This record gives sequence, structure tokens and C-alpha cells, in this order.
Amino acid sequence: MPRCHFFSPAWASAFTLCAALTLSPATAGRAQLATFVPTGATQPAAEGCFELNPAANAASSAVWATDPIDLLQPFHVQAIASFGTVDGGADGMVIVLQTLGPEALGSASSTLGFAGFETSFGVEFDTSFDPEHGDIPQDHIAMISDGNVQHSPLSNTGIAGPVSAIPSGDTNLEDGEEHLLEMAWNPATHEVVVSVDCEPRLTASVDLQEDIFHGARWVWWGFTGSTGGSQNIQTVCLAPNALGTDTHVQTCPEAAVQLVAGGLGVSSYAWSPSNVVSDATVFDPVYTGVTSTTLVVEYTDQCGNLRSEVVDVDVDAMDASIAGNADALNCFNGGELALEVASNFGTAASYVWTLNNAVVGEGPTLILNETGTLELHATMPGTTSLQCQSTDQRLVVADTVAVPANAGLPGTLTCEEPSLELVAEVPPLEAASFAWTTEDGQLLSGSDGPVAVAGAPGTYLLTLTNDQNGCQSSDAVTVYGDFQAPEVTMGELDGALSCAVQAVRLEGTQVDPDTHTPLFTWSGPNGPLGQSTVAEPAFDTPGAYTLTVEFLENGCLTHVAQPVLVEADLSLDVDFDEVVLPNVLTPDNDAFGQNEKLVPFIPGSAQTNVLSLMDTYQLTVFNRWGQVAFQNNGQPLQWDGRVAGEPLAAGTYVAVVSYTTQCGGGRSGELKTTLEVVLR
Repeated sequence: MPRCHFFSPAWASAFTLCAALTLSPATAGRAQLATFVPTGATQPAAEGCFELNPAANAASSAVWATDPIDLLQPFHVQAIASFGTVDGGADGMVIVLQTLGPEALGSASSTLGFAGFETSFGVEFDTSFDPEHGDIPQDHIAMISDGNVQHSPLSNTGIAGPVSAIPSGDTNLEDGEEHLLEMAWNPATHEVVVSVDCEPRLTASVDLQEDIFHGARWVWWGFTGSTGGSQNIQTVCLAPNALGTDTHVQTCPEAAVQLVAGGLGVSSYAWSPSNVVSDATVFDPVYTGVTSTTLVVEYTDQCGNLRSEVVDVDVDAMDASIAGNADALNCFNGGELALEVASNFGTAASYVWTLNNAVVGEGPTLILNETGTLELHATMPGTTSLQCQSTDQRLVVADTVAVPANAGLPGTLTCEEPSLELVAEVPPLEAASFAWTTEDGQLLSGSDGPVAVAGAPGTYLLTLTNDQNGCQSSDAVTVYGDFQAPEVTMGELDGALSCAVQAVRLEGTQVDPDTHTPLFTWSGPNGPLGQSTVAEPAFDTPGAYTLTVEFLENGCLTHVAQPVLVEADLSLDVDFDEVVLPNVLTPDNDAFGQNEKLVPFIPGSAQTNVLSLMDTYQLTVFNRWGQVAFQNNGQPLQWDGRVAGEPLAAGTYVAVVSYTTQCGGGRSGELKTTLEVVLR
């Protein structure tokens, strides 16, 4: 292989050295000469090459291009490398694509300076045999990733290889000779091809952008190396035409544009048409034409292949604007606008952003968190032509108004109302979103509307979003719970029913807690008795009575399991044959108070309430002509001698009573008397 004798002293001093990367097509509007920066233990070597692995143990080295490359475009990395003369000496080198930048440095030891690049792709040229890495004894090539040099089947970072670096004969790279290293990437086929000394040695299918770099488009590239306990002086040489031939170059009228052709160590080029470039025989002429055209550059590469590459030059006036229509700092974007340029010149142009006439950024993107008049100024470097300039303006405002949320009034869940509507105030907005949440309650429905339904006590948070700017406000409402059931302690009956006792009372019933109002519902042998607030009712019918207590405030019920048993003793201790009716009635409410009412009695036994022992008492009073002067409704009630509120006329009448009683096993009878009505 030819040695690196194609560098000028100026290139060597700038570290733009002897390797090439052909990028086709370029995303920028013009090609640029590559420059490189060393890091770690890297030392500049003769004629501008870099000494990656110095004569020192435990050293880590790297050299990086100062501009990233585009994974959406094909590229062809070329370098001249020398691996020293110590067979088995440390350790080799790696072509690395990474995301950390041009100052990154991996770790030393047997990882070839690749360890530490967690998101990366590498092609290793390994001159050390490390079985624990899955190496083969020959100096070898492998594709690896994410800072891991393992090739074993258990590794998920090994991509392809290892294979012998040299196909046959002496497979030792540490022969003191220069070797041409190449890595070609085709994004259309996702194919990576690695060659040594013009011989393809390893091919793999891998989507660098998606599988390795998780969608990232731009990555940094360069070489790394390291030593562990062994050492070997190993160098790599890099060239200024590292970004190679652009197949599409864009410029504006009256602006010269730099062209760059690939080819490592090539001394002669042929550009055509030759009259529109500054020098048709060099790799980096300047296009001097004023209209769009197509150029062809031909050269013989270092492998002896005749290459012919087409370059389209598009001459057009610059048109740059602020992309999109975002103009407000709001809650959707966190008070920051992520702005970018929409330009027909892409990254070939220079972009300056000003806010209220003060510079706030440079480049095709801008993060802005202030308001004011934003201006974009786009220019083509190296020219003052008005056709190579473009401006755009946008007024940036702040829109962070959050409409106050109102979650409504608190409420209480009860046994009667086990769910509660939470009613938010609806703001005067065309577009607002509601979101109800709770950590200690339960939302039954309506969590995304103005009316939600709560099914458990707790704190409910309403978040109100202004859909026009994403700004939010919140308000909380408390839902209480009152599920206190009555705690009932039953009282006792004050006796039993008998012919003499017409009703018994339940005394001593207690309901807790006393913070609520109890409602009592009794059900007896003849059905429900109705609801009442009376805790000590009277019963006049024997049988079993059950009690349900409900609290007025919450509707919670307690059903008392043990019924109240009302007993009756109806044995007869009164002789109804002795019962008579009075024969005088004075219904005049006089001062004497005698004979004012018609009441049956037993002579000589005034303490016996005969009327209370009768179940039915049908009284009929006839006048002297046999006409009915009065008749009751059959109820055992005393008659006061009045008809329609007026006293019966004085005179002689006949009173007849038909009665029934349950006492003594039950009987019926009739009482009759001649009644003298006297009015004083």
C-alpha cells in the first residue's frame, strides 16, 4: 500500500490528516474539508498521522472528526493505519460512531478505547487475542456496539465477526506496514461493508439509525485505541476530504461554493465541465458558475478503481422562514418554543435569531422562553449578495391563563343517598377539559366531565384544562359520609292486656347516638302501625310487634331482631248480668255535675269501668212515639245526652244498648232502660 505522502505541511499542522470519508449526498448545501481533534494519550505523528497506542501501559486514546455525519446518507470511511511491529502487543483500534461528541474518551485496557460509549457502533481491528471476549487467535475484525467488545453468543452487543483481518497467508496486522481500512454504509439497504487493503472482509445488515442510535440522525465519528499491560505503537492517518463528494450542492447566485471529492492519496482529478471550477485537477475546487449545472469528477482510487461521481449544483435564491406557526409560550410547551428553520439551503446557510433586536441564538434551531419580536436572519457565508439573504419575523406572546376551577359544594353520602353528584362550575370557554381524580374516594362515573358521581367519602380533585393553551387549575371538594345506623336498646312492657287493662306501654326504649332523630315503625298482628317519633308506644291488641328504627338525617335503618310480645288475660271477673243503665240524664252541665252522661254501671261497684270492657256498644234512644232520637256508631263511648251539639229535649225516652265483649270467653247482650231527661 502507498504510504501517506499526499499531505502538505499546512494540513499536518492543522491535524487534517490521511483518511477519507465519502458522504453522498450531503445534507448541507456545500461540502466542507474535514478537521480532526485528538483526545487522551493520542499524539501527532510524522506527516500528520495520529499515534493512537503510544509506548505506554494503561493508556486510552481517540481522534475525532470535528463535524458529525448523517446516518440518512451513505458514507465511506477510509484510513491508512499502521499496527506496529510487536506481534501480540496492545491492542488495536476501532472505527467508532458515537453520540458523546468530539472530546469523548473511552477507558484503557483490552477494550481498545471502546468501553464507555454506551450508545455506539464500532468496527474493531483487534491485534490481541483475548478468549474471554470471544476472540479468534488471528488478528481480526468484528462489528460491535454500545461500548462492549464481546463477540460471544451470549453477548447482545456483538453484531458480526470476528473474522481474520487478512484472508490468507500471514494474517498478522503488526507487520510494520501501512494498511488501508475502509467502512462503507448504505442506508437504503442497511448494509455495512468492512474492507482491508481493498479486500471486503466483513458484511452485515444493521439499521444504524434505529437499532443502534434509537432514531438519532447525526453522530460523531473517529478512531479509538488503548493499551493494557502490553503496548505497541499504532497509528492512523486521516485526510481533509473526509466528508467526500456531495452529489447535490446548493448555492445562490453570485456565491462561490466549495466542492470536495473523495479519494485517499489520489494526486490527480478531472472535473468537467472544467470551465466552471477554479481548478479541474484538484479534489477541492470552487464552483464559479452562475447557473445550475451538473458536474462529473473522475479519479483512480488507491485500490486502482476508476471512479466517476456526479455532482448536481443547484443555484437558487435563498428562501428561509421560521417553520410552523407556533407563536405562544404556553403550558403545552412548558413556556418554551422549539423553533427551527425551513430553508431551501438547509445547514449550508448561516442563521442568526434576534429577539427585540438582540441576538438570542445561532443555527437552524432555537429554544425560546421569552416574548417579543423574533427575527430570523439567514445568509450564505462568504457572500453579500441580496439573493443569498432571507429574513422572517414572528411576534411571540405569552398565553398562560388558567381558568380557575370550581369543584362545587361539599356533600354527604348517606344510606338513603349512597352516591352524590359533584357539579363543577362550567367556565366561559369554548374548549375546556375536566378531569376528576381521588386518592381516597371512588368515582362511579363522569370523571372527564363537569358532573361526576362520587360513591365513597373522600377528597375529590377537579383539574380544569384550558384546551387553548394547556394551562390547568384545580380545586378540591370534600364528600363526607354519614352511615351511622341506629343503636337500639329495647325497653320493657308495663304489663299485660286484660279485661280491665285495655292498653300496655313499652317503657325505657333508647336509641343512640342522640345526634340523630329516630323514626319508629312498628308492625303488629294486624299489619304496619305507621311511622312515629314516639319511643314508648301503647299497644291495645295482643300479639308480636316488630320494630324498625330509621334515622331521619341519613335514612339508615336498624331492624330489631327480637319482637315485643304483648300478652292478654281476658278471663271474666265481672258479672254482666248485673250491669244496668241509668234512668235519669241531665245534659245541662250544671254546677251539680250529676247524671251528665249515660254510662252503664254495676250497682255497688262504681270502680268497675264496664264500658271499657265492651268491644262494641250500640246505643239507640227512642222518644215516646217510638222514633229514634239518637244513635251512636257502635263505639264504646259515653253519651252526653246531646244531639248535634244540643241537649235532648226534656221528657221520657227509652234507651237500648246492644253490646259484645271478649272477656270471659266472649258474650253479647242487651241493656234497656226508661230514661228521664231532665233539664234544670
